[in-house]
Amino acid sequence: MFEFLSAVFQRAFSLLLDFLPWVIGGVFLSEILKYTSWADFVQKAIKKSPSLSIFIAAALGIASPLCTYSTVPIVIDLYKKETPVAPLVTFLGASSLLNPQLFLVTCGGFGLGFGLIRLVSVFVFAVLLGFSLILINKKIKIFDSGNVNSRIEESGNSCRKPKNIASFHFPEYLKGVWSTFRFIGKYLLIGILISVALEAVVPVTLLFEQATMEWLNIIFAAFLSIPVYICGGGVIPLVQMLMNNGMSLGAAMAFLIVGPATRVTALAALGSFMSKKMVFFYVAFLIGFSFILGIILNTIGI
Repeated sequence: MFEFLSAVFQRAFSLLLDFLPWVIGGVFLSEILKYTSWADFVQKAIKKSPSLSIFIAAALGIASPLCTYSTVPIVIDLYKKETPVAPLVTFLGASSLLNPQLFLVTCGGFGLGFGLIRLVSVFVFAVLLGFSLILINKKIKIFDSGNVNSRIEESGNSCRKPKNIASFHFPEYLKGVWSTFRFIGKYLLIGILISVALEAVVPVTLLFEQATMEWLNIIFAAFLSIPVYICGGGVIPLVQMLMNNGMSLGAAMAFLIVGPATRVTALAALGSFMSKKMVFFYVAFLIGFSFILGIILNTIGI
């Protein structure tokens, strides 16, 4: 028993050292970005043509360091200013799935190529979501106007709201870095311990050994992410372990696409101002996209 625990902790410590530089770099970068006015950027960007604004909103959503709870008040504020709905939801969808910090941690766990595939996948998803909303805008009520005002304050309590570069104060910046690092580091450590323990005691390869049933593995991975995905950095070691034991790139990407947006906290934020039909459409669109993406990635054999 002692030898087993010793091996688990040695493996966990080795993984932690591999991830640590990427986590630290991501935290410092994300804190710097929080001193930029994302609301102003988004508002100016989506005044362009409807098609162009969706592409810009997707890119800004990925570049945004804010969590879903901090993004919601920005989206609501812009909505109340009669900003077009499609690019707003595009921005929210992209920011829910990826941010600069998570991109760096992904690269640290899987390499730059995998990180770029995830980045492009999120961008394509957000763009397709935006254009689909243009088509269904008159058929589905997207925002629930009755809830727009009632939960805006609650939605913004989980993460700090964006600041302005003029308010930059180095001690406060370091305090924010330390706070974010503690949060990310805690879940990263938990994720590493869980992944190492599962790899040691569970025959994970049995889950992914049926090559002829890869489409089923992709669906399984997408739905597995819903209860398992807690923190972006924390699941990277778990997905890394699953891929080492047979999970395909397509299934892994389905896991990483569905998980961030279907967490209870993320769905609660969306449900605070979106209609129930829109939330259902969003989740269904997300799962459908992840399945098709997984099939394409496995077919072309990247």
